[in-house]
Amino acid sequence: MLKKFILSISIFIVLIYVLFLTVPFLLTSVINSYNGEIVKLVKENVGLNLNLGKLRLMTTPKLSVGLEAENIGVSLPTGESVFKAENFSGKVSLIPILFKKIELDSVSAQNFDLTLKIKKDGKFLIEDYLVQNDENSAQQVQNEAFELPFGIKLSNKLPDIKIKNYNISFVDMPTSKTYSVYGNKFFITDFILDKNIKLDADGKIKLDNREQFSYDVKIVNKIMPELSLHDMIFNPSNADVNENETVSFDFIEVFKKIYQNQLRASLTADIKTSGTADNIDVNGSLNISNLSLAVDGKLLPESSVDFYSKGKNTKFGAKLFTAPKELTELSGNFTSGKHKNFDLTCRSNAQFNSIINIIDSIAKTFNIKDFDTLSAKGGIDADFSIKSDMKNVTSSGYIKIPDASVNYKLYNTSVEKIFANIQLANNFVEIKDAGFTIMKQPLKIRGTLSHNADIDMNLTADKLQLKGLLVSVGQAALVKDYNIKDNALLSLNVEAKGKLDKFDPKISVIIDNINILKKGDYIKFNAKIANDCLEILQAGIFYNNSVLVQLKGAISDIYNSQKLKLNASTPKSISIEVPYFAKSNMNLNFNVDVSGKSSAPELKGTVSIPTLNIPDMLLTMNDLSMDLNGPIAKGKGTLKKIVSGGIIAQNLSSDFVLDNNMLYLKGILGDAFGGKIKGDVSYNITNGKIGVILDGSSMDAQSAIYGAAGIKNALSGTLNFSANVTTSGADDVEMMKNLKGKAAFDIKDGKLGNIGRFETFVLAGNVVSNPILKTAVNTFSSLATVQKTAEFSTIDGNLNFNNGWADLVPVKMSGQTMAYYVTGKYNLINASANVIILGRISSEVVSLLGPVGELSVSKLTSYIPVFGTATGNIINMLTSNPDKEKIENIPALSSGSSDYKDFKVEFNGGVESSSSVKSFKWLTKCDTSELQQLNIKDEIEHAKNTVNEIKKQNIESINKAVNEQKQQIQDVKNQINDTKNQINDTKNELKNTAEELKNTADELKNLFKF
Repeated sequence: MLKKFILSISIFIVLIYVLFLTVPFLLTSVINSYNGEIVKLVKENVGLNLNLGKLRLMTTPKLSVGLEAENIGVSLPTGESVFKAENFSGKVSLIPILFKKIELDSVSAQNFDLTLKIKKDGKFLIEDYLVQNDENSAQQVQNEAFELPFGIKLSNKLPDIKIKNYNISFVDMPTSKTYSVYGNKFFITDFILDKNIKLDADGKIKLDNREQFSYDVKIVNKIMPELSLHDMIFNPSNADVNENETVSFDFIEVFKKIYQNQLRASLTADIKTSGTADNIDVNGSLNISNLSLAVDGKLLPESSVDFYSKGKNTKFGAKLFTAPKELTELSGNFTSGKHKNFDLTCRSNAQFNSIINIIDSIAKTFNIKDFDTLSAKGGIDADFSIKSDMKNVTSSGYIKIPDASVNYKLYNTSVEKIFANIQLANNFVEIKDAGFTIMKQPLKIRGTLSHNADIDMNLTADKLQLKGLLVSVGQAALVKDYNIKDNALLSLNVEAKGKLDKFDPKISVIIDNINILKKGDYIKFNAKIANDCLEILQAGIFYNNSVLVQLKGAISDIYNSQKLKLNASTPKSISIEVPYFAKSNMNLNFNVDVSGKSSAPELKGTVSIPTLNIPDMLLTMNDLSMDLNGPIAKGKGTLKKIVSGGIIAQNLSSDFVLDNNMLYLKGILGDAFGGKIKGDVSYNITNGKIGVILDGSSMDAQSAIYGAAGIKNALSGTLNFSANVTTSGADDVEMMKNLKGKAAFDIKDGKLGNIGRFETFVLAGNVVSNPILKTAVNTFSSLATVQKTAEFSTIDGNLNFNNGWADLVPVKMSGQTMAYYVTGKYNLINASANVIILGRISSEVVSLLGPVGELSVSKLTSYIPVFGTATGNIINMLTSNPDKEKIENIPALSSGSSDYKDFKVEFNGGVESSSSVKSFKWLTKCDTSELQQLNIKDEIEHAKNTVNEIKKQNIESINKAVNEQKQQIQDVKNQINDTKNQINDTKNELKNTAEELKNTADELKNLFKF
């Protein structure tokens, strides 16, 4: 029974296999029927013409499937050919799909011809015809996480590429000159990204009809980096992503320079490499012949290089002309491993300036002009041979440099009085006299290497004065280029004694008084090397003889693993400027132990930055503390407070690690705007790019928006957000311009403040331009029910950042009486917006809007008397057909009410300015039948009645004003009469008083007579 089952299964599998191999005969004609559709698709999506010959479906016994085109061509819309090939095919392996991997099997072609025309500006002509993707769409796709379905991944096995008879031509359009790379074969096989690659190619390079290079190479390389093709495409690290960076390479200029200096060579190689990057095994041979170039317009004689290696044995030979009569000949054999030996022969009369001219000529080919100011005089006179098995030495000949010098004006540096007299006669190498003078200070070398491989050599430099020397200290977080302004004293002594295969040099180095930070700051370094150990006796940065930063300890096993035992510290807090940021200041102190191997050092200790201030970035920090405990640099950090513009965060903590010029802050936790934040940050030390993945929760929306965007009282509520962005820049404006990525947010249970309010929307230009509507708006805007529309249950949205703008995709709001849907973009730099708002408002509010609200209904008879013959214009100005809008995207009112009216707002300008509201329209279909029924007579009668009504209203107003004026005049008259009567009354009273006084006087008179 089991045998029958196995037999049945076997037969079934064989039938399926046979069917698989015969499928091409069944489906090829079907596939060819789609040729036209494929051509059309390429035209629409790429912009180029595709010429596609007969297609053939292919299946192979090793279970791969693919397509082959008899011929294929691509041309510009003008008809100019760009690419053509015959028997062009591509195949995919099916078996890896069972293991959820996509593996391209092969790509092959014959008579491959590619022609690229290059314009005057160095750009390819084909770029003018390619279909340009929408920038916003492309950015959105770039920012969206993308993965293949069902957990499928790309295989590291890349396709075999086999091209027979190829020609790639670059055409300089201004001159019509052609520069070509062509050959009989170009094969790349066994290409596994993290394991190996094989290259087999031959060809020639012809520049403007002059053949200058030929090559025939076979290379098998088994030393590959640890990479994943799938991760490189779908999960690139921040270090791999360089947004908005384009590499400009002008092929024509390089070809022209190579043509001008007549650089030429023929290369043949058959090389196999294996082992590791640290220990490479090379087997095979390499030959460079016909190597030459022109210096100052004169073509040098042809040079050659030969190299052969097998196992631990290496042979090489070279004949190198540096001038027509200057030849350097080298030949040698080297054996590594247990039985080391070497055999070297050299003859040379090369002049240093000739060597510099060759380097400068090649550098200028690639537009490098750094060697223009490098010059030299003098040269080398050498004729010697030396052999050794590391125990015995056999030698003869000499090496002499009579008098030479090198001057490099770019760095204001010169080396003078270079001399050497080295005798290798009688199996004895003696450096009788050698040295040079730098900055007017001599350095001397003397010593011997005897026939029994004993070494006794000495190099001394006593108080060498370095002045005005430019020191470049690479790229790191806290270093940059410094200029040594004052004298730097270097004392150096090197003693080398022992056997050739094992000797232990003793080196003493003292560097004193390098002015490197600012006036009064200097470096001291005092160290010695002995017994395979570098001991640092004194090293540090000093200020007024006080230690700012000190280094102490030792490095042992310096010629192998280099074991570290060092301590770097600041005895007290120091204040320095943050590199690249003028007027910045950072207080710093640290105490760090460094141990382990130099290739993977371990750090333990603390770093503290009490204060940091960078004015250009509006950034301040307080109480940053880092605990180091692991590889460079790894540990935990805390930060009490950081202020960046209006953004304030406190009580921050994070893990951090420095890896390959990338600083990662992981697991950030902290407080901001009354809520919490968490996330990760990456910082590329070499280019300043920052990547941020950050979530915020339970924040106060009003203070958060003011801090981030500078908009006061924008809205209230509880804010949550999630952001994934990258940026770079020296200040906040530049960082906003370079901001890329996306963010999502939601705000709950809040109220609109200075932006987004309904009463602001109806202040649109098309509304307030009508006096009646303007009066109505001013009347209802203060009503409590209208103001209640500012209250919302939720606001949520998605933002895409690019070129200083945030695209709203989209933003939605829902409240009891108002909801809206917003699309458009917001400028991060000047706080302006260009958006469309589709809104929904409850009928309860609409009923309070008077004439403005009446415009929302479909039956317009109610307000025809109000506007008269202007009704038609008002309708066009204040309403829009809802069929043209995506009203289905407007969120429902949170009250659940279905009794509402929809509207549309166009907004362009500053977000806090009411004048930015350009248009407000109801989304409604208006019934204008009542207007259409009015004939001319009715229109005239209606106009007459309207005029009479206005006249009557005006007369009544005038009469009312006249009557009021008459009443006012009468009131004045009455007041005058009342005043007159009062005056008369007062007069009579005064008269009576006078009479009484007279009578009193008479009585007194009579009294005195008595």
